[in-house]
Formats: sequence, structure tokens, C-alpha cells
Amino acid sequence: FGQSSLSKDVKYVYGILTNPSYLNHTDTLQKYVRQTHTLFLKTHSANYTIKVFEEAVSQLNQEKYAISISIVYFWISESYHKLLEKGEENILNIEKKYLTYINTIENSCLKAYLYCFLGYLYANENVKKYQEAKYYFEKTIEESTKNQCNNKYTQLYFLEIGAYIYERMGDYPSSLFYKIKAVEVADSLQ
Repeated sequence: FGQSSLSKDVKYVYGILTNPSYLNHTDTLQKYVRQTHTLFLKTHSANYTIKVFEEAVSQLNQEKYAISISIVYFWISESYHKLLEKGEENILNIEKKYLTYINTIENSCLKAYLYCFLGYLYANENVKKYQEAKYYFEKTIEESTKNQCNNKYTQLYFLEIGAYIYERMGDYPSSLFYKIKAVEVADSLQ
């Protein structure tokens, strides 16, 4: 792991994403993807980590592995976030990659996640393109209302990102609205 070729690293990540015992337990899948992402970042560059995760995702059936894909893209967006903070990546390049992938997806919930990640990246401290962030957040809401995204954890995540984006924009009333909604959803999960 980590010291091997790209194809072996992709195969390793693919194995995690398709492991039946992890798929039945989203928390376990999230934990293993997070740990793998962290280990790759310690032993490789963020660009290499993104490449491995994107190549592993490209081999997945979008319907069968939508949860795995959304979790991976969360961590890919975290890698991009770090690159943007360092000024090592261009948001337009990231947007182009995400939109190209989004155009191949039929699953509305997965599209909503990817739009959400784009909004999150546009709100990055070094990007500060808040109108674009807001636009992608609105696309998130639009896609998430198409009946495939009714999971409370998904709703909570989207609300938290909405609160983050509006706070970064300085629209505190809207940010507070999403924070209150997020607390309501979080309370309903307990």
C-alpha cells in the first residue's frame, strides 16, 4: 500500500469501495475511505490521491455504488480544498472535471452531492466566488428534491454546507436559517 504502482493503489481503493461488508454499514465505509485518504495524503501528493480515488470511482457502477461514490467525492473535494488553499489548483479546472462527471450521472442524489461539493469549493478562502457557491448549492437543493435524496444524514450534510456557504457570503440570516434546519434534522436523528 502507498509504495506501489498507481494500478495497485486504484485496485486497493476499489476493493474498499466494493467490499460488501462495508457497503452494508455506511459508517464503516466512511471510516475506511477517510483512513485510506489520510494515508495516501501522508505518503503521496494530493494530486496523486485525487487521481487514485477518481480512477477507482470511474470503475464503479453509479447506481449500485452511489453511496461509495458520494463518500469518495467528499474526500476528493477535501483534497481539492487543500490544493485551493495552497493556490496549487484552479477552481475552473475542478469545475470542468466535476461537470463532465455530473453529465454522465442519472442518480439525482449523487448529482446533488457533486453540486454540493462544487459549492463548497467555490466558497474556499482562496476562491471566494460566493455567487457560484450559492448557484451550486441551489442546484444541490434542486437535485436533492428529486426523491432519491430523502436520507436524513444527506439532508443534514446539505444543510450544513448551505449554512457554511451563506456564512462565507456574509448572509447571516440565511446561514442561521440553514443552521437551525440542520439542528432540527440532527435532533430528529437521535
